[in-house]
Amino acid sequence: MLGLINLKKNSDLNLNKTNTKYLCYIIIGSDFYHIKEYIKKLFLILHKQQYKEHITIIIDANPNWTQIFTKFCCLNLFFTKKIINIIFLNKSDVTKHIKYIQKLLLFLHDKIILIIEIHNIMKCDIYKKYMINNLNIISLCIKFILCVTLNYTQFKKWLISRCKTLTLNINHDAIDLMYTFYNKNLSLLNQILLNINLSQKKLVTVKQLTFYTNTFILIKYDNLLDTILTKQVYKSLCIIHKIKLYKYNPIFIIKNLSHDIVCLMLIKKNIMNNNLFNNLYISQHKYNTFIQLLPTITIEKIYLCIKLLSVMEINIKNNNINLYCERSFWIDLEKLVFLFI
Repeated sequence: MLGLINLKKNSDLNLNKTNTKYLCYIIIGSDFYHIKEYIKKLFLILHKQQYKEHITIIIDANPNWTQIFTKFCCLNLFFTKKIINIIFLNKSDVTKHIKYIQKLLLFLHDKIILIIEIHNIMKCDIYKKYMINNLNIISLCIKFILCVTLNYTQFKKWLISRCKTLTLNINHDAIDLMYTFYNKNLSLLNQILLNINLSQKKLVTVKQLTFYTNTFILIKYDNLLDTILTKQVYKSLCIIHKIKLYKYNPIFIIKNLSHDIVCLMLIKKNIMNNNLFNNLYISQHKYNTFIQLLPTITIEKIYLCIKLLSVMEINIKNNNINLYCERSFWIDLEKLVFLFI
């Protein structure tokens, strides 16, 4: 059965040129822009193959499957080939209607290409296996496209290419900042780039991003761990004060600090290989910073930091988040500053 199903993983936006005839594309991912960019290129290729009629169907809570099946049975008098694009915005809807997807695949033939979009999927590999196990089809060519979150190298390549398309230049600091805060939201990042382009500015800088995204506090937050690790007590406390003033999300703070501290631990223990480096989504700039700071940081202090962050996360989950933030969260966050002195 699996021999007739193409399981090749695509984690970028390039379409592989192949002689294989696919009747169905199942596109899985978490980023709306990433998925739509792939589909846009796919439409261009299919259009050249005379698939000119295009029908889009968004699956909501109660879709009319009888009408949907009718789309597969009726051909337009003016177009002999068509694309049917079915969009699932939530994976729960896929689970609910999986038997209808199985039936749809039975209607396919060379006059119809089916494109199934499944959004808000973080673990694409696991979800692909789920789809394979539940689509018991033996006579179709199906191609799975996994639009996974870009690692730093992929993100940098995409961003430079996108800026080049918009006739923009971008400096290294701006790339690192964008990666830190927008690598999982290319739609928002693309809109920011379009705004900068409309302003007729030709160079994308950190200062420009401050103006267009109104994220001064995000930029400051990005430096928080660096200032803590370099024992800049006063500067660290000032950043924490501003984060508190702007009522920044405590869960987001803990999540990102924990991520960076774990990366620091892996580097310290010399188990950071290239694959792990890519999967952890850490920028080259931060990686270089950690390497420089390693001689001054003990593994014991890293463990204590992880323990403190874990306790803070438990306190948020087990207590009223507003009450905890008001009484203890910011004090606990300041403890991190003094932990590395």
